Amino acid sequence: MPLRSAAAAVILVSSSILAGESSAGDIRRGTFVCKMMGQEISRESFEIREDGWWAKGKLDLFGQTKNEYEITEKRSDGKTVLTGSSNANDVQSEFVATFEQEKATIEVTRGGKTQSIPIDLKGKSPHVPFINLSWIFFEDVGRLVAARAAAGSLPADFLIHAVDLGSAQTLSINVKSFGVSQKPLGAEMVPIFAFEVGIAGQVEASLHTTASGVPVFFGVPAQKLDVVVEGYEALKPAEKAPSTIVDSGEWRARLSKAEHKIASEKKVMIPMRDGVKLAADVYRPEIENRKVPTILVRTPYGRAGEGIVKGNAFAPRGYAVVAQDVRGRGDSEGTFVPVFNEAQDGSETLDWIAKQPWSDGNVGMIGGSYVAWVQWLAASTGNKHLKAIVPQVSPPDPHENIPYDGGSFVLSTAWWAVAVQSIAEGKSPFRGDVDYLKAFATLPLTDIDKALSLPEKTFLDEWIAHPQEDPYWEPLRYQQRFASIDVPALNISGWWDGDQPGAPLNFAGMRKHGKSERARKGQMLVMGPWTHIFNTFSKVGDHYDFGPDALVDLDSVSLRFFDRYLKGIENGIENEDPVLVFTMFENKWHREKDWPLPQTKWTKLFLGGSGTANKKDGGGTLSLENADSPADTYVYDPMRLPDVPDIDFSDVTGKQISMDLSGLPDRDDVLDFLSPPLAGPVEITGPVSAVLSVTTDAKDTDFAVGIYRIEPSGYTTAVRGGIQRLKYRNGWDKPSFAKPGEVSTLTIDCWATGLRLSKGDRLLVEVQSNGFPGHARNLNTGEPDAAATKAVVARQTLFHDAARPSYVLLPVIPREDAPGLRFETKAED
Repeated sequence: MPLRSAAAAVILVSSSILAGESSAGDIRRGTFVCKMMGQEISRESFEIREDGWWAKGKLDLFGQTKNEYEITEKRSDGKTVLTGSSNANDVQSEFVATFEQEKATIEVTRGGKTQSIPIDLKGKSPHVPFINLSWIFFEDVGRLVAARAAAGSLPADFLIHAVDLGSAQTLSINVKSFGVSQKPLGAEMVPIFAFEVGIAGQVEASLHTTASGVPVFFGVPAQKLDVVVEGYEALKPAEKAPSTIVDSGEWRARLSKAEHKIASEKKVMIPMRDGVKLAADVYRPEIENRKVPTILVRTPYGRAGEGIVKGNAFAPRGYAVVAQDVRGRGDSEGTFVPVFNEAQDGSETLDWIAKQPWSDGNVGMIGGSYVAWVQWLAASTGNKHLKAIVPQVSPPDPHENIPYDGGSFVLSTAWWAVAVQSIAEGKSPFRGDVDYLKAFATLPLTDIDKALSLPEKTFLDEWIAHPQEDPYWEPLRYQQRFASIDVPALNISGWWDGDQPGAPLNFAGMRKHGKSERARKGQMLVMGPWTHIFNTFSKVGDHYDFGPDALVDLDSVSLRFFDRYLKGIENGIENEDPVLVFTMFENKWHREKDWPLPQTKWTKLFLGGSGTANKKDGGGTLSLENADSPADTYVYDPMRLPDVPDIDFSDVTGKQISMDLSGLPDRDDVLDFLSPPLAGPVEITGPVSAVLSVTTDAKDTDFAVGIYRIEPSGYTTAVRGGIQRLKYRNGWDKPSFAKPGEVSTLTIDCWATGLRLSKGDRLLVEVQSNGFPGHARNLNTGEPDAAATKAVVARQTLFHDAARPSYVLLPVIPREDAPGLRFETKAED
């Protein structure tokens, strides 16, 4: 499962800023001051020299990570040598790093022992050194990009490879845009270069440098982190004031104020029913003689980062924060069995919190991905202390997304297994050294763990051994227990989120079935133009730019939610229309009354043609009218892998979402159905599905649908898609094989989207049977996935006539300037 670790996000923010003083208004020496959430966390003195630089700094990351360090960089004859020492959390170490054109060596001495680490940098040029949470290293970045910008040779999406001297891993720094303006620096007006950059595929940041590349400001708005050269605070750009319907309004004046000092307790061991103790960090406001509500975060990714971010965000505002390692992770005892212990452990942690002398018994939960999943599982226990949750990018039930989707095993589950293991080993979860494409093709499916060099016993084998209808999954089916769940929820996700179905399904389900009126009325849904790393990038890949309103102040929205449901503050949140959706390519937020949107005009787009749609120019059509047309057939051979674009499985920015797919080869096992150009703009916001009339001569098989947008230039990008195993055509809990040749009506869930298409755009619908590499292949034999190794070839037939239609069902939203879906006619041409 994709993940969002607050700890990783904070750590990977580190690449930053420098300063000093020189002639020509440049800076040669000075001090970087770094603040996070308004609190100073580090100071770093520096000096820029002719052959390099020197820096000495002190870091205190909210008491969690402390470090004092000194570093020198010298450059000569194409070689860069860095020497340094640090005392991090009372651990003394020294290092020497040598960088040459295609290689580097890092020697680290700690505890009297020296380790030498060689690094291959072939194909990774340009590269720069990097140390986490030290700011001097962005002098190397600034010098590199400023020189190219001044020469007019800075290409779009310029990539720099940053070599982390702590982990010996390479991080990406993408320079996405550049601008220049005149600013007062000392007594002079000097040019300041402003670069928008993406760091490690996780955060968007701003880097401002002098013309020679000396950084004067570095900021990450999503993390409320900024670094500025002391004495040059005037160069810090003004913060963007909240201005969207999501994060602005009179309610901001009633938010809890940051007015309390913080007291913290680290590694508090909380006992569970069976004697296992789970480790937690507790952050509390220093308030005398008053109990406070609590916000709980339960994570398998390391409680430290969650505690730092959430503790210092909420504790000054009158909330206690408990950040806990789940069972078997971090400092917690027991064995980590993903998800299955979280309902009971979560409920018992809630009970423990309610008994503490500082707790008023009202508890909320917050977090993303797995950290959202645990919230719904805790809520499903009916624990009376849980009063509100903020699940972000939450997975739904196991048959809706992970590990099964449409009856097919989702291969990103194996990606997540690698990520979880990597974190346990102290490595980055976003591994670039794993051949996922090769591993995913492994048969039988249970050998994937071996192909990925995972330990012999992991949860992967067990999950693969239990198909989606197996009672094994019953403890995790929280969506069937909405009637027993009595908590308001702020559901947050993105149109490109890999766990996207959770948020809209949970919102709609709780609105209809929630236990009380408070729970039903207290549901909110926010859907942005985001990936699983939500509210972090306004740009997705090289082709999509969703504008300045794509990133919003969700921290304040969450605070408002907790203020209402944990503190009882009357801020009007429950009286507003509860759905906020961002329309991509209109780049605008809309507030709506319900999900799906009540004004939806459900529109069928019928597949048709001459029966030769297994060629791109075979005449497959999309039309608003259903008509008799001959069926299409194709042969599905599971051993013939699909042609896929160059996939970087370590990339979490969504770059591949906006990749041009027009150059993929034409295949005879894929049916193509193309629409005429649109006669005008149209908005499609809501759940998308496909209904196919099909037959097969195999015992069982899969059918997959892909929906694409083709711009007038021919640039082709994915809109949505889905897959469905034939034996689950009557429901995930009613498996039955179809008879060979029997016509089946198959409904394929393509999840949801929210976008505006433009005049002249075309829609393309593809039908095939191979969902690889997103999903495990169906070998057509009807055998369980766990053991199947041999495949049979299937002949598939897709009907599209009056009696057996096939179509895509689109949620068209009428707007004043986009009244509906219509195509150009020959007369209009």
